[in-house]
Amino acid sequence: GLRPCSRAVVDVLERAERGVASLSQASMAGRTGYRADRISAEISADTGFPYLEWRWLAAVRLGCRQLAATDHQIQEIASWLGYQHVGQFERECWYVFGLAPTGLRDLLRSVCGPS
Repeated sequence: GLRPCSRAVVDVLERAERGVASLSQASMAGRTGYRADRISAEISADTGFPYLEWRWLAAVRLGCRQLAATDHQIQEIASWLGYQHVGQFERECWYVFGLAPTGLRDLLRSVCGPS
C-alpha cells in the first residue's frame, strides 16, 4: 500500500476539481500537511511516478469528464483545469490517450453518447 504521505496526495488529487493542473508541490504541502520535498520523493518511491505526473494525470482525467459532459471550448476546459496555455492540456491528452482533446471528445461521445 501507499505510505500516509502518498495516500494523502492521491486523495487530494482524486477529489480535485478546478485548478488541479496548477497544484504545485507547495500547494499540496499546504493541503496535506507534508513537506513539499517529501511529497514527490514518497509518491515516486511508492508508485514509480513523480508528483508532477500524478498531477497531470488527475487533470487529464478530469478534463475527460468535462469533454464528455459539456460543450465547453477546449480553451475553457484547459483554463478551468488550471493550465496556463491550452497547448499544455492538448499535449497531455495526446501523451495519455494518443488523441487531441477534440478527438478524445468525439471518441467519448461515440461511446457514451452526447452530453
